[in-house]
Amino acid sequence: MRQTPTRLGMRRLSALAKPDHDRYYTLAILGFMLLAMVAGGLAWRDGHTSWLAMLGVWSAPAIAILATRGRRLLAPPVIDEVLVEDGDLLLKRGEESDRAPLENIAMVEAERRSNLVTLELDPPCVFGDRVHFITRRGAAGDIGAELRQRIAEARRHA
Repeated sequence: MRQTPTRLGMRRLSALAKPDHDRYYTLAILGFMLLAMVAGGLAWRDGHTSWLAMLGVWSAPAIAILATRGRRLLAPPVIDEVLVEDGDLLLKRGEESDRAPLENIAMVEAERRSNLVTLELDPPCVFGDRVHFITRRGAAGDIGAELRQRIAEARRHA
């Protein structure tokens, strides 16, 4: 496994690119709902009460909800940067940052296909009790295994 060292002995676990996939996912869903609403409106105007017209009618409230809260509802907020240093994880999203001791991580789940790693924290940090971050392509399994090993080691020494 290739190591990604950073400053002062820290090691980066997250990918270098900023995770914007949740924005694109939300925009795609909004686009499809807008198309459904337009198609439903055209079908309704022509006097058809088909499933397409009903889909258009029901899309309007969904579009309003997604437009205001889409990123939070459709995709979990993703941490921009995750660094591991000794017995702590340094989590950063935008200007916010927090430290989470490794022994506070209750669960590590790594998805190889999406390169998404999910951590369940007990007690929660500033970002909540579940945090998600994107790893380098193909590294999620290795990083998940490394984190599990570090957590077990931190709990033994605690």
